[in-house]
Amino acid sequence: LTGIIEQLKGFEDAHDMRIGIVYAFDFRTRMLPYWYADRRMAPCSVRTLGDVLHAAGFKHIRIVLQQWTPNFKPSQATLDGKPLDILMVSAMQVHAEPSYEIVRDACLNSKTRPFILAGGPKAIYEPTDYLARGPEPGVGADCSVTGEAYVMLDLLRCVLNHRQPGESALKGFQRARTQGALKEIPGLVYIPDDAPRNRPYAINTGVQQLLRDLDEMPMPDAGYRMLEPPHRKTGMAPKPYPAHKVGKKSIIGSVISTHGCKFNCSFCPIPAVNQRTWRHKSPQRLANEIKHIHENFGIREFFSTDDNFFNNRETVIELMTAMANTTSRGKPLRKCIRFFTEATQFDVHKNLDILPLCRKGGMRAIWFGIEDIMGDVVNKGQNAGKIAELFADLQRIGI
Repeated sequence: LTGIIEQLKGFEDAHDMRIGIVYAFDFRTRMLPYWYADRRMAPCSVRTLGDVLHAAGFKHIRIVLQQWTPNFKPSQATLDGKPLDILMVSAMQVHAEPSYEIVRDACLNSKTRPFILAGGPKAIYEPTDYLARGPEPGVGADCSVTGEAYVMLDLLRCVLNHRQPGESALKGFQRARTQGALKEIPGLVYIPDDAPRNRPYAINTGVQQLLRDLDEMPMPDAGYRMLEPPHRKTGMAPKPYPAHKVGKKSIIGSVISTHGCKFNCSFCPIPAVNQRTWRHKSPQRLANEIKHIHENFGIREFFSTDDNFFNNRETVIELMTAMANTTSRGKPLRKCIRFFTEATQFDVHKNLDILPLCRKGGMRAIWFGIEDIMGDVVNKGQNAGKIAELFADLQRIGI
C-alpha cells in the first residue's frame, strides 16, 4: 500500500482532479438499533478513501454523507470552482437505491460526466447491480471495486498511466479498458468495450489481494477534514466542515481494529471476504489512532468495526494492554474515551478472565450477534445459561 501511494504521488498533473466521495443513505432504514448512531458517525469506509487519496497527493477531495446532505446531486456539484472529475459511491445493501440515483444523476451529461466508481459492501457482494443501471443505455458506474482501498488505488494508478496529458480520468479508464490493462488488477468488475448495449455482460478480474499489514494505512485524519457540511442544497459548500466542529456532529468515531472471524456460518460472507485470514492493527498503532482522533477532533466515543474482536485471545490482550497504558493530555486514555466493539458470545465467554483488562483499556460496550439463543438453528457454541452468566459478568465489570 505504501508503495502504490508513493507511485501516485508522482502523477502531479493529476493531483488537481476534483474527487467526490459519496456515502449513500436511505432514510427508510432509520430504525432501531441504528437510530441516532446512523447520523452521528462519519463512516470509516469513506474516510479511509479520503485518507489514502490525500496521502497520495490529491488536493481537492470532498466526502459527502447523504445522511447529512440528503439532496446532493453530483451533476450540480462543483468542488473548488470546477465539476467533479472522479465520483466514488459507497453503499451498504440497505442504502442501495439512493446510491443508484447518485450514479444516474452523475450520468445526466454524458459528455462531461465524471469517472464513476462504485464500492462498499453492496458493490462487493453484488457488483453488477451498479453497471448498466438504465433507463438509457450507457447509464451506470464505469467500474465496481470489490475490494479494499488498495484495489481502488491500484485502479487509479492504471487509469493515470493510460491517461494522456490534459485528458479526463474517464478517458484514461476507457483506454485502459480497451487495452486490457484492467484485467491485471484483481478486485474489479466492469463492462468490456465489446459488450452489446442491449445485452451487456461484465468481466470480473477475480478476488482482491488483501493488505496484510493494517498499520500501512495512513493515520485517520484527513478524512475528517474533508467532510461536506450538513445542508439541504444540491451542490457542494465552498469549504468542508470545520475540523474543530467535527466532534460535535460526528460524536462517534469509527476505527478499524481487526478483520476476520474463525466461524463459518452458512449465512455470513465475512470469512470468505477476508479469505480466512486474521488481521489487526498493532497495539500501539490502535492506541495512537484513538488518541489522535480524540485530541484533534474532540471525539470521545469510538466504535471499532470488528467482525469478531475476541476472535484471538492474544490479540485482545495486546490491544487492550496498549490502550490501558496510553495517556491523553496527562490522563489515562480510558478516562477520556469509551471504546465499543463487536464479538461473538462464545468467544467473550471463553475469555471472561481478561474482561477487567478490557475495561481498563476503555471498553464500555460489546455488540453481539446472537442469532439463536438456544443454538438449535445457528450454533456458535452459545446457550441460554452461558449468555445469562456472561451478561451478568459484563454488567458487574462495567461493560
